[in-house]
Amino acid sequence: MEYVNTKTKIDYLIHICTAIMISSFIIFDMDYRVSYILLGMTILIFGLLALRNNFKIVVKIDSFHKYILAFIAFAACSSIWSYNYNLAMRKALTILEILICMSVLYIYYSRYNSLSDLYTILMVSGFIVTIYSFYRYGIATIFLVLGRGDRLEDIFSNVNSIAMIISVAIITYIYKVLFEKMKIFSTGLCSCLAIMGIIVIAATGSRKALVMLILGGFLLFAIRFKSSSFLITVLKVLIIILIMYYILSQLRNVEMFKGIVDRMDGLIAMVTGKGTVDDSASTRAEFITIGIEKFKKHPILGYGMGNSGKVLADVIGGKETYFHNNYVELLVCGGLVGTIIYYMIWLKPIKEILIYRKYDTTAILSIIMATILLAMDYGLVTYFDKLNYFYIMIMYICAKNLRRKRDESKESF
Repeated sequence: MEYVNTKTKIDYLIHICTAIMISSFIIFDMDYRVSYILLGMTILIFGLLALRNNFKIVVKIDSFHKYILAFIAFAACSSIWSYNYNLAMRKALTILEILICMSVLYIYYSRYNSLSDLYTILMVSGFIVTIYSFYRYGIATIFLVLGRGDRLEDIFSNVNSIAMIISVAIITYIYKVLFEKMKIFSTGLCSCLAIMGIIVIAATGSRKALVMLILGGFLLFAIRFKSSSFLITVLKVLIIILIMYYILSQLRNVEMFKGIVDRMDGLIAMVTGKGTVDDSASTRAEFITIGIEKFKKHPILGYGMGNSGKVLADVIGGKETYFHNNYVELLVCGGLVGTIIYYMIWLKPIKEILIYRKYDTTAILSIIMATILLAMDYGLVTYFDKLNYFYIMIMYICAKNLRRKRDESKESF
């Protein structure tokens, strides 16, 4: 297969279109036209890709497609035993549509020697959402909410989704500062955008995004400053922990972060059993308990993909909702079989990235991203999320690039 090493103007156009597409997942999340926007951007990128390759496009079914298609097939089959046939088929079709979109990106970006461009696009997408958040909510509203210790409302997307893509952008920026050489202007601009992003995260009150940012930042600094000496490495890690602890403890004295710090206290109280547990945390804990009990009744195949709302409604009544936990959601809806099939999608590239990680520093960011995203599945339902499959695509491309670099290294000897 031919790999691209030089960029043309068309390549930069594709990068711009990809950044617009990824940011639109959040910006137009609550707009009924999001499907048309996704379709339009996919067609545009495919057209540019065709033009870039002189209208010669080779479509190859890789592991990326096979593993996701296996999960789509399971979701479709689960309609046979599900509560509601349409819900299961709708989930299967949704994931199929996402796969088609991501396949266009996969064809293009898997031909590059480095993931640097893709991670730059991910960073830019998060910063676009940051700027749009300031525009849509207004600077006055954001700081008013921060002053009251409240949370922004879900105006154009779920506030957790907004905060999390911004958190991913900041983590990517930290990686580029620590492991790649950024130009002074780019570093300054991104630093300003990162500060704006932190303000938006605080205004959303998203505990998930804050945990992502803390965990991602810690892992990046710990890896960057590790030493060949185990004792020195431990000492450096302890210093990083102390610095981060000091910074976080000081946030309590900043009025801007009062709301998100209070919400974190509620989450910590639920884990430790000490303090006041907020309603959101206790409700999610209740959902997990219900989900585990339901899973025990149908442990093999579950109740059918997309049927969590029906299952929960049988217990708690009221409006249908989901379990707010991807692991529990999959166990209830897909049983052990569906859960294993889905997480094999993740485990396949992660295994290869770990094995071949020494061949490119982007493996560091990929491993950290995978760790954070899988940890966040404890508080999110992501198996049918568009952005989730973009992250998965990055993992497969990273694994593919590392394998190729391993082969090139062997040939050079």
